This record gives sequence, C-alpha cells and structure tokens, in this order.
Amino acid sequence: MSSHEQQAQTLVEALPYIQKFTGKTLVVKYGGSAMLSDDLRRAVMSDIVLLSLVGIRVVVVHGGGPEISAMLKRLGHESRFVDGLRYTDLSAGFGPEFLERHGVERRVVDGLAQPFPGLWLVGGCPRRHSFESIPDRFVRLTAQGFVPDDFCDEICMAVGTPQGLAIFVGCSHPGILNMVEHVCAVLDRPVMGVFGGTHLMEADGERIEATIDAFQARGLQVLGLSHCSGREAERCAGRREGLRHCHLSVGDSIFLEAGC
Repeated sequence: MSSHEQQAQTLVEALPYIQKFTGKTLVVKYGGSAMLSDDLRRAVMSDIVLLSLVGIRVVVVHGGGPEISAMLKRLGHESRFVDGLRYTDLSAGFGPEFLERHGVERRVVDGLAQPFPGLWLVGGCPRRHSFESIPDRFVRLTAQGFVPDDFCDEICMAVGTPQGLAIFVGCSHPGILNMVEHVCAVLDRPVMGVFGGTHLMEADGERIEATIDAFQARGLQVLGLSHCSGREAERCAGRREGLRHCHLSVGDSIFLEAGC
C-alpha cells in the first residue's frame, strides 16, 4: 500500500471521530520524550495541523521530562517517580543563586509592584477576616523549626479595566476576601472580577455564602473559579442574581476590555 493510500485509509477510519469532535476543544499533552526526535516532532505537528484544518481547536500542553531530569542531575538531585509521577521535593535547589546563574529575572514583591501600565502585583495581604482560617497542616521551616505558615509572601495580579479591577489569584491561602479587600484598598479601585483558586473547597456553606455576599457588596460582576474553589462555591455562585460565574480549566482564555 502506498503512503497516499495509507493516508486515505487513515482519514476514512478517523472520519466518525472528526465528525464527533469538530468544533470542540481538545487538550493534547505533548510529552518531553516525544520532542527528542525531529521525525517524531514533525509527525506530531502535522497531526495537530490536520486536526485544526478539520475544525478541531487544539490546546497543546508541552512536557519536558528529559530536560527536567538533566537539570536535576546537574544540581546533584536524583529524579524520583512515585506511581509514575515525578516527585521533586522543595530542596531541589531552585534558589536565588540558581535563577541568577541561569539568567532568570527574580523580583520579590513585598507590597506593590507595577511591571506594566495597568497591571499590578500585590502582596503582603493582612488578615482582615478571622473566619478565613488557614488549615494547621500548612507549615514552613524556620531556624526555630516548623511554624504555622501565614502565607504572607503570596501575591496576586490585578489588571485595570474600565469596569474596575480584574484580580487573578493562585490558591488564595491568606483568604480570598483578605486578598481582594487589600488589593482594592492599596490601588483605591473597585473590583470587577475575581479569577482563579479561591481556596473555598474545605469551607463550610456559611463561609462560602459570607464570602460571596462580601464580593457582591463590593460590586463584583464576574467570578471565575478553578481548582481549590470547590463545587459548593460554584453552586453558590450559580444561585446568585447579578453575578456571572464560570468554571476555569486548562486552556481557557479570559478577554478583558483595555483600560487602566
């Protein structure tokens, strides 16, 4: 069978799946081991282009396993895998000296930084709400041993829009209300939307309701929840009038109206 005949047969076999997934978004995990061969790279990219041509939106999430293993080896750390997943402890050596040696810019945000017009990084969020507690399992190592972690070094990003601030958070360990109220106070601007992990997965219904009450009292219009927010927070947001909400996953895009 010629290569053209083989390609035609492959397309015929794939036709039912093309019809099923046309217009859908597929996430493709492109593993690091598949990047080692030029022929394999070309084959993968050709398939991704073909998927795009038949109307399937493709989000490529790249790997880098071999590069990570090689870097850890140079640092004197042995790669470990547990149940097929890479295990890397916090002593892997990616400290300030490592970043400087490899030309990675490092900036400590202690309070407020503005890397670009209309965009701010905010840290140092004080504890404003006692009900936003941090679980006891979160600790950090000091010279005196392990102590409770207050996550005073956690930062978030705020983007200015004509409707107010769009605040992007990671896991909101200091408390999502603590963070949002601090950002609004520091920048003296209202909040339009909050996006990311709100760390409400372990919260009870009363705390979740109180959190969304406080959001809406501040004029929050949009709430995009992900990972550590939890399903109950999403259900609660869905019951609120005047609040647009969505679940954010890998590959999702957020488009904001320009403004500062």
